[in-house]
Amino acid sequence: MSVRASPLTAGGGVIPASLLASQRFLTIGDSTSAGVGAGNGTGIAPEITGAYPKSVPVQARDRLNALGIAASSEAICCDNNNGTAATWPQYRSTIETENAPFGNSSRTPSLGGNGQFRLSTGQAYSFTPTVPVSKVEFWYVRATNFGTFGLYLDGNPTPVATFDQNGAEGFVRAEYTMPLGTHTIRFARISGLVHGPFVVNAFDASAPRVHCMNAGARNWTTTDWIGATYPCSPLNAIAAVAPHIVNIDLGINDARPSSPAPVSYAAFKANMQTIINKALSVGATVILTIPNPIAQYDDGNGWSEATMRQAYYELAATNGCQLIDAPVLYAQAGFAATSPAPYSEMNANNLFYDAFHPRAPVFAVEGAALGDAIKTALIVRGAYG
Repeated sequence: MSVRASPLTAGGGVIPASLLASQRFLTIGDSTSAGVGAGNGTGIAPEITGAYPKSVPVQARDRLNALGIAASSEAICCDNNNGTAATWPQYRSTIETENAPFGNSSRTPSLGGNGQFRLSTGQAYSFTPTVPVSKVEFWYVRATNFGTFGLYLDGNPTPVATFDQNGAEGFVRAEYTMPLGTHTIRFARISGLVHGPFVVNAFDASAPRVHCMNAGARNWTTTDWIGATYPCSPLNAIAAVAPHIVNIDLGINDARPSSPAPVSYAAFKANMQTIINKALSVGATVILTIPNPIAQYDDGNGWSEATMRQAYYELAATNGCQLIDAPVLYAQAGFAATSPAPYSEMNANNLFYDAFHPRAPVFAVEGAALGDAIKTALIVRGAYG
């Protein structure tokens, strides 16, 4: 791996490095990527209330900004399987729904969740980014006899643009530019049955930045991620969104001996390779993160903490990927005396919410490491220097 040297000024000083082009960064993961376990203990689902800002991709955003690399995380990838009707707005306080619950879309799952995203009469959802934005890009489904939705801004009852979903099967990208400022972005049904949009990304387009997109989906296994029935299905949606950098952090649901049905070690590795191949096919740089330990592994399907680590090390070597060994980082952070950190020691130190989900301090350590890995990927891609 070669890294470009920093250029010198005429006086011999180093010119500060800068981000040369905007990059989409996508996390492909499960509930741990979504931040489940970092909730504040209130609400309908205490493990997710207020958890989104503490999730690993958002912590990576914070690390990038601390490194002087402009980054944002004002993106939606379905509902991260955290409930459209009532719990989704509790998980992300920047989300509001109107006349929920929504219906189940015939085109989900998609990128980041199963999503009750079929909008009927009077139904809408809105999103208020936490920072000023000047552009929103989004991906929506087209299919025969689908309806029409509108994009609305800042409480205005008249849409700034309308989108017809009736047409040949597809997953379509659209964008809208607005004056830089604090905006509320609303998607509402106009006619027919509306599906989505499933993926939304809002940002300040005045300068390059890393767009951190969190597609961690609660309860998903690698089998869910290789779904490819429709253009908007998870595997195909990766290509549609075309990220520049991808982090894959999967395994706790594959390896657990309870619902969802466990995935064998061999099937897990094959599924992971399918996901990696899809990311590589659109030119993405792939980062792999070994998932946190869990309370019990399905040893009948070949699983243990050791075999999980083995799978990731082999996949990283085969594909030339950066590897984040999160359980070793947990031990280095003092979360356990043993390295790699086992669940039992971390749980004894009150660092797990339940048998699968760590608490916020664990996500912070992993997020910082991910931010560093993204910086390395940017340098290798020639996007930072």
